[in-house]
Amino acid sequence: MDFFFTHSEVNTLRSALHPRIAEYKKGENIIPSDSYIYVVTEGLLYLCTENELYERSILRFMRPGELFTANPSFKIYNGISYITAKNNSKIALFLRHELELFLSDRPLWRERFDEVFYTGLRERGLMTNYILHRRTIRSRLLCFLRDESAIQMSDKIHIPMPYSDLADYLATERTALMKEINKMKKDGIISGEKRVLSLLV
Repeated sequence: MDFFFTHSEVNTLRSALHPRIAEYKKGENIIPSDSYIYVVTEGLLYLCTENELYERSILRFMRPGELFTANPSFKIYNGISYITAKNNSKIALFLRHELELFLSDRPLWRERFDEVFYTGLRERGLMTNYILHRRTIRSRLLCFLRDESAIQMSDKIHIPMPYSDLADYLATERTALMKEINKMKKDGIISGEKRVLSLLV
């Protein structure tokens, strides 16, 4: 199942509903409203949390075609959560009532929206939990790479974020992550350079 809207699908929705396009600069925080459904059209967003020591953790990353609302799919008990732009980004703001009206007499679009929004949010959350519950850096990284390989439909995986942020997402340190990547290359598990890696197993 594809839990992201395609570029064509986003354009169809934009042509039909004429949403406002909000632009965010790198490092700018997004404050969602209950009145809108948000669709990332350009850039990369992070759902982050900070604890009482202001230590950041990346809980989720969102790329073009992904949806989010004012209620993040993760519940934070100790600390704060926020959505921030990793780089210059654009987001389409669809009014909920207009989107619901559009979907009400279009059953195929209703089915597709539910697949991307409800099923997609649940499945992405479950995958993140699955990755982070692996015991070792290697097992977490392998889970991540296999998931990205399925999303990108390729064994050649373009890492969507800097390795320092990937380490944050995988709950480790950058030095430990890079050391493990080098070990996995020597062990014949992955190959590649910079932020393009290939799974060999």
